[in-house]
Amino acid sequence: MRREKFSKSHASQIVTLVFILLAIQGVLFLFARDEASIPVEKREVNSGLAINRDTSRQEYKKSEKQIPTTREGVGEKPGRRAESESVNSGLFPYRPKKEDYNSFKEEKRSIQPVQLNTADSVELVSLPGIGPYYARKIIQYREKLGGYAEKEQLMEIFGIDQERFNMFSGRITVDSTYISKIDLKEATYEQLSGNPYIGGYLARSIIRFRESRRDMVTDLSALLMSNIIKIELYKILKFYIR
Repeated sequence: MRREKFSKSHASQIVTLVFILLAIQGVLFLFARDEASIPVEKREVNSGLAINRDTSRQEYKKSEKQIPTTREGVGEKPGRRAESESVNSGLFPYRPKKEDYNSFKEEKRSIQPVQLNTADSVELVSLPGIGPYYARKIIQYREKLGGYAEKEQLMEIFGIDQERFNMFSGRITVDSTYISKIDLKEATYEQLSGNPYIGGYLARSIIRFRESRRDMVTDLSALLMSNIIKIELYKILKFYIR
């Protein structure tokens, strides 16, 4: 009776073990089949991604160790300061030194103003807003006048308005001693009419007035007293007539 019970229990255990082994074998078989069904290219890509992730982690750790510090005295290793300065020089713009600023101020002070009554076209072109065209016009008008008495006379040239004049007015000067004056007692009609402030009509009036006075002195004051010229014109012509 005992032998029969022992054999039945033993047999049931064996059967259970066999079923477990069969189940494990079935699971392994299914897993192997699923693995085999995955394309070869996909398995290679997945394995490559895993390798790249491992490689990137290693490179990041290396680069993290090699980052130089830019603060002095805090974790700075010998030879790292020069390297960090070379890197920073490419990131930040150039900052002028104090010596550069001082040299710029000296150079600015060394710029001499342009004297209108002696300047040539090269000097005039150096002025802001004045090109070769206006430089030629300034010289032509200077020759017609006999010289400039005031720098504001440049605005009498067509094209030089207040805005353009303000661009260079601080860099020009006028010395009225360079003006070529006309001798009123001996001036011809051509000389008088050639002055932009006199013209042909006033030139004839001056000559008739001068001839009518004969031996009397003819000057600007006499023209003003005789109402041949106005006070505004008198203030201008006193620079051009003696």
